[in-house]
Amino acid sequence: MELAAHTSFAPAPPPPALQQTQHTADGAERRIAPRRRVLKNALIVFNSRYCTHRCFILNMSETGAQLMPQDAVECPSEFVLKPQIGKERDCEVVWRKGELVGVRYV
Repeated sequence: MELAAHTSFAPAPPPPALQQTQHTADGAERRIAPRRRVLKNALIVFNSRYCTHRCFILNMSETGAQLMPQDAVECPSEFVLKPQIGKERDCEVVWRKGELVGVRYV
């Protein structure tokens, strides 16, 4: 019986949605707090808690998060972000790019 040669397994690059960062024109980071990559299920809760949208939290920090809502066009500008695990946060949208939304905790 012959053993296969040892090969190193490099992790696959993350999808493009997870690779994006916020940089200025000169390439400097604009975020106040560093973000860490996560993949969490969450709800966007709005309209006096009568309406919800599902979303994924793609990365987060102490001051904000990057979300992928089920429908970015219908995502309200202010809402409560309710992760499946973790505490609720009041949020306001600071940027939108395709199917992604960047929020600041308020």
